[in-house]
Amino acid sequence: MQMKRHKPSNLTQTSKEALERTRDQDVEQISRSLQDVEVQVVISGSIAAVQSIKFIRSLRRLGANVHCLLTDGGQMFITKTSLEWASQNPVITSFSGLSEHALPKDLLLVAPASGNFIAKAATGICDSPATTFFASYLGAKQKTMVIPTMHENLYDSKIFQKNLKTLSTNGVYVYEENSEEGRKKFPDPDRLAIEASHFYHLNQKKIFINMGGTQSKLDAVRFLGNTSSGRLGSSITEELYRRGYEVDVLMGSVTTEPKCGNITRALWIEDFTKYIEEAHWNDYDGAVCCGAILDYKISNPANEKTSSGKDSWSISLEPTKKLIPMIQPKGKKKVGFKLSEAMDEASKQKLVKSYVDKYNLSQLVFNEIGDVSPTSHKATIFTKDKETKNAMNRSEISQIIADHMDDKN
Repeated sequence: MQMKRHKPSNLTQTSKEALERTRDQDVEQISRSLQDVEVQVVISGSIAAVQSIKFIRSLRRLGANVHCLLTDGGQMFITKTSLEWASQNPVITSFSGLSEHALPKDLLLVAPASGNFIAKAATGICDSPATTFFASYLGAKQKTMVIPTMHENLYDSKIFQKNLKTLSTNGVYVYEENSEEGRKKFPDPDRLAIEASHFYHLNQKKIFINMGGTQSKLDAVRFLGNTSSGRLGSSITEELYRRGYEVDVLMGSVTTEPKCGNITRALWIEDFTKYIEEAHWNDYDGAVCCGAILDYKISNPANEKTSSGKDSWSISLEPTKKLIPMIQPKGKKKVGFKLSEAMDEASKQKLVKSYVDKYNLSQLVFNEIGDVSPTSHKATIFTKDKETKNAMNRSEISQIIADHMDDKN
């Protein structure tokens, strides 16, 4: 008897439902800066607790494994279920026989940190899993960070300031942003995740990066300029900062700015050049040169607006100074960029070798014009030792550059 075979379904109904749940809970990982780092987040009693969901997911986008501790005060503003959904881990609200409080993990973040929690932490009170974990972290000398959120009149009280100082002198990093509407508000969740990663990896090394387009004055209202969105430069800056580097940014004209870094704005090519000529390059462990620098500038700019009634207008251009040879960090890690029309592999290899040798680069990011758009950015990345890597987007480019800076060779 011939049996009729049924083509099996790829997914059972149960597995389909499980897949949909996974998709709902998943996040898109944009960095490996907190990969496999065990992060504990305390959510204390503040209306800012509603921001913790976004913050937890921002940490997961950096690769962190997040575990939440919810205080009694925190439960007035957010639920255990929502934190379990955001973190994909059980949430601790009470003591158990497992003695979790005696086992600190890699990094503790109190976000938000209420006045009540900070007062207990500063005086060593251990009346909840959250405050007991805090004391354990201090005893184990593990990295601990608090983010105070409250009205300014509470924040400015002498007693509260004394408590904050006590935490700081005991090695706790107090992260604060400027007040708004009379309150110390919860920072932007993505920005705070960047800061938490920076604190975890803090390494006392400094990187210089230039980014954005530069301009040359034509007359009082017009200019010649290179276009640059700043998206790649911002992505690289943020990844380096997440890895613990201090990042000095020389930024020209952009539409996207980095969420971190010490930013100096210089739109005009003359200001850009002056900054690089006067920089103390022995202060830097590495440099990333991704700015869109003008190759030519206006020879005879007018001080007043030129009339628009002319039939034609002739202008004279002169070469600008080549800036990349001036950039010589003490750490010898220098990353250059080359944007080119499409070319065959042999021509590409020849161009890359000449560029790396000419400007003493340790790494070169090679882009073809057709591979760069507002929504995508492909690149081939070459190192001086002839290692080649392909990157499919800005995040991958940024991580490869950061890996290069981390490499001790």
